[in-house]
Amino acid sequence: MSDTRNLALNWLKKNYPEDRHDYIKSSKYFYDCDIWYFTCPISYLDGDKGRTIAFLLQNKDKAEDFHYIRVPRAYLIENKDKLDIRQNGQKFDLRISGKSINWFMCERSKNLCFRQFEK
Repeated sequence: MSDTRNLALNWLKKNYPEDRHDYIKSSKYFYDCDIWYFTCPISYLDGDKGRTIAFLLQNKDKAEDFHYIRVPRAYLIENKDKLDIRQNGQKFDLRISGKSINWFMCERSKNLCFRQFEK
């Protein structure tokens, strides 16, 4: 398990111990392009629409802190046509912007916005 993932899981346990998710994804911050990268299996879109997926985005100024985005599975399902689904159909990619002008906008997924899901 990567250092970023370990930091993220510890941060989540400390700050939101009551939260439960089907899936938890974490990403370090990529300074060269002001972005967080996520690759998710398409199976994340299966199952109960009422459940959430947790995305933990490493704080660019303080590596042990994270931005916490709790995305309802229903939002991803409803916007499936906007997702950057790989050609083989098995995975989709999210490139979430860290730029202030388009904070938490997904640049490769027709500008899906995740700001409203930040905790």
